Amino acid sequence: MSIALVTIQLELECFHKCCCTTNKRISGILSMNREELLVYVQRVIDSKYAGLQVAFAQYNELSAAYVNDVLRGRREPGKKILDAVGVERITVYRPKGNDLHHG
Repeated sequence: MSIALVTIQLELECFHKCCCTTNKRISGILSMNREELLVYVQRVIDSKYAGLQVAFAQYNELSAAYVNDVLRGRREPGKKILDAVGVERITVYRPKGNDLHHG
């Protein structure tokens, strides 16, 4: 196993332990809701940018106002923010209610 893969796995395990409020997996992949994502983004900013949203924004070529809006829940996080924290957006479909399939 490569060092990069081990590092990513450890980061995911650390993320899951400190941020996830539920034990969600989709096809074996850790998932998070929007609130958990925002906590995770803030923890990345705290740990890698000394808690400075401006530093995170500048380093990742984002506006500080946009980063602040995302963290306050006023705007959706876009690709650049997700890339900066190593997260990707996926879409999941599931049956409504308790029906697993229609008869």
